[in-house]
Amino acid sequence: MKSFLIYDSLIKRYVLLTVGLIIIAFMIAIFFKGELEIDFAIGAVCGYLNIFLLLKNYRFPLIPEVKEDSDDLVMYTRVSLLIFFVLIEFGFLLAALF
Repeated sequence: MKSFLIYDSLIKRYVLLTVGLIIIAFMIAIFFKGELEIDFAIGAVCGYLNIFLLLKNYRFPLIPEVKEDSDDLVMYTRVSLLIFFVLIEFGFLLAALF
């Protein structure tokens, strides 16, 4: 898991592309339902930005980037934040859709 977070790979690009396309599809469906507001659209983009920054291993204010000699706690923190952001993003999109 540590090597997945450290190195840029084709799988990470496909994951980011898939998550981005799912978010766009949900936002289009919410738009045609007539409930898409500008604050929700900005929030969805910011949520995707958090997922992007976590997967690309950028430094967060309290969480350093994962390196070869990093502690496992840093890796587990990034993975738990990634899972949290993905669940929150899709939860908000599903709640707005239905």
